Amino acid sequence: MMRVLHLLGATEDSGGILTVLRNLQTVTAGQGYEHRVLVNRAYRELRQPALHYFVSQHLVQDSPSHLALAWGRSARCPNCGPCCAASPSTCCTPTRGGPS
Repeated sequence: MMRVLHLLGATEDSGGILTVLRNLQTVTAGQGYEHRVLVNRAYRELRQPALHYFVSQHLVQDSPSHLALAWGRSARCPNCGPCCAASPSTCCTPTRGGPS
């Protein structure tokens, strides 16, 4: 199983990339992919299907720091370590969020 951790930092469930991730989760479920979404602690899920979440106080949606977040994931996103340690086949990707 390949786990994909999307570093989103969303504070609200308002569509856009979350809709894409829901569709991606539905389409790839039978292919051995599991999508997890790292959201801001203020986030509240309002729509279905439910996604798998990790929560962080260090990510805020629409930050311009995508590359810095990808390269400095451990330093800027302390929640990523435990998320990625859960499975050696976890791929972390800065979907939209960045350090606050």
